[in-house]
Amino acid sequence: MINQQPNGLYLLCFTELWERFGFYTVQTILILYMSKGLLFSDHRAYLLYGTFSALLYLTPVLGGFVADRYIGFQRSIILGGLLFVLSYLLCALPGQAAFFWGLTFLIIGNGFLKPNVSSIVGELYEKDVLVKSYWTLLIETFQN
Repeated sequence: MINQQPNGLYLLCFTELWERFGFYTVQTILILYMSKGLLFSDHRAYLLYGTFSALLYLTPVLGGFVADRYIGFQRSIILGGLLFVLSYLLCALPGQAAFFWGLTFLIIGNGFLKPNVSSIVGELYEKDVLVKSYWTLLIETFQN
């Protein structure tokens, strides 16, 4: 079964693995870092956390649109990955300015990377194979 998958799938899975690792790591320590490391009030830390989380779910819509219309899926993923690296480096620097720039680039990078990995995975397979897979999944769901 594993040998039947397209070659690009492994690279995309590896990319998604590290994107999710970074995402959950940041989500886990963000409030703690803001309240204890940057000495933000609890109110400010929670407000920034909520805004950050909301923007992480909003930007993939914009990033998918830009990739679809203007720069393509592959360039979008590369741009998103580079922005992730830049954002993590900035967040590792001391000071609030570096922290806010890091979060900004992380939000933008998420918008470019997240939706386009899924789009490229969909393009790796023939449409007939996808339709058969969806029907199989649907039938299995109703049988259980």
